[in-house]
Amino acid sequence: MKRILFAKNLACLLTFGLLFSSACNAQVDEKANSNTQKVMQYLENEVYGKRILTGMMDCAWSNDIDMDAKVLKDTGKHTALMGYDFMFLTKSDSRNWYQPSQVEKAKAWWNKGGLVTFCWHWLDPSTRSSKGASFRTEETSFRIPWDSASKSLNTESKEFTQITRDLDTVANYLLELQEAGVVVLWRPLHEACGNYGKWGGSGKAWFWWGDTGPEAYIALYRYMFDYFTNEKGLHNLIWIWNGQEADWYPGDKYVDIVGYDIYDDVNKHKAGDKYYQNLMTWCGSKKMAAISEAGYVPSTEALKSSSSKWLYYMIWNDDDSLADDTKKDNNNFWGGTKYNKPEDKTTNAFDTDYQIKLDDTDLKALFNKMGVTIK
Repeated sequence: MKRILFAKNLACLLTFGLLFSSACNAQVDEKANSNTQKVMQYLENEVYGKRILTGMMDCAWSNDIDMDAKVLKDTGKHTALMGYDFMFLTKSDSRNWYQPSQVEKAKAWWNKGGLVTFCWHWLDPSTRSSKGASFRTEETSFRIPWDSASKSLNTESKEFTQITRDLDTVANYLLELQEAGVVVLWRPLHEACGNYGKWGGSGKAWFWWGDTGPEAYIALYRYMFDYFTNEKGLHNLIWIWNGQEADWYPGDKYVDIVGYDIYDDVNKHKAGDKYYQNLMTWCGSKKMAAISEAGYVPSTEALKSSSSKWLYYMIWNDDDSLADDTKKDNNNFWGGTKYNKPEDKTTNAFDTDYQIKLDDTDLKALFNKMGVTIK
């Protein structure tokens, strides 16, 4: 009898342990739709710690710069993940300037069997025109409306009204993607910390959503999460927090994946171990981690020999429409030679089964489970 009771108690303890472990990694949107759950399960069970998803950032400001075409030309393959940006889509003139829009491109990519991620270089919410609007701290006076006395967002301010207007616009685009069945790896309010408070307090946040400090930033991030999830009914989002300091982490209840943007170690193609360890410390090793932006392709050898378990890397786009390797343009991350030499694009990015590409068997199986007919 004692043995039976012991066995039952042990089973209960093991079950509790499994449930506790699962809860640590539970999807933060409890109402995530079927497709979103399937993508999350694929990332957790089929990719993380086993292989890495290849990714490339599209160019939001010019349809003449086709990053997928550049990758295909250089490697003969497509990346598994494509990055898009809501940068101009909150402005009244955006649809006239940028066709097809980033939303339309994302739908087409999804229907090719590719995963989609979006960021948002959030142009000054106080203006409805793209002309002259900026997201950079030094180029706009717009800031998060923050009441330091109550330590809360000032929801009665005109700035808050302008913020919610932009949130509504982006939410409607995300709903459009949701209706099309598209799951979005959603990376809002990225790189908020920048150099905030460094060098004796003289460092600045790079973007307006960071300049008011971590408390205001976290409040805005959490507000967006609640507004999108509970008010707007968006359940196609996998939430990515992308930061540089622990104080800016919004909390486990609001983040599915943690990310770091890596542009140093040029032409060394390292695995970024120090950044991975930072992220794991900040989130208690409870979240998957991604190289959410990169200037260079991390080498297969470095990744395989490292203890860092990156989910994906996403190479940033080129500034110049010409892939001129002799130009060595600092902002031509793929097409230039400063960050990636021609051989790096093949041996590091696409030449082994370790890197997941668009035509990967497991990725096709995922889309098959979701009922997507790949075009």
